[in-house]
Amino acid sequence: MSTFAPSLRPARTRRPATVTARELEIIELVVDGLTNPEIGLRLEISPRTVQSHLASAMRKLGTRTRTQLAVSALRAELVELHPAPALLPAPVAGVPSLTAADLAA
Repeated sequence: MSTFAPSLRPARTRRPATVTARELEIIELVVDGLTNPEIGLRLEISPRTVQSHLASAMRKLGTRTRTQLAVSALRAELVELHPAPALLPAPVAGVPSLTAADLAA
């Protein structure tokens, strides 16, 4: 039994959940267009661990899909939108290729 009377019980304040540094790192890679397996390879974690981090971030930001998560994080300025040079298509002989600068223009 509590020693506090109900009216004297300390108020519990619920602080908003904070997205962790690892979750932000993963959100950035989602914004860059990487899949869970690709993110896992890059961060040296399993795709299932990536999914766990994404689920946690989605819960904290009130989103249900990867797209909603990415848009929400961009709008809240948690991550920046930038071209990812590593994701540009491989050059094909005789076809002009895009660069990160072309995408930024």
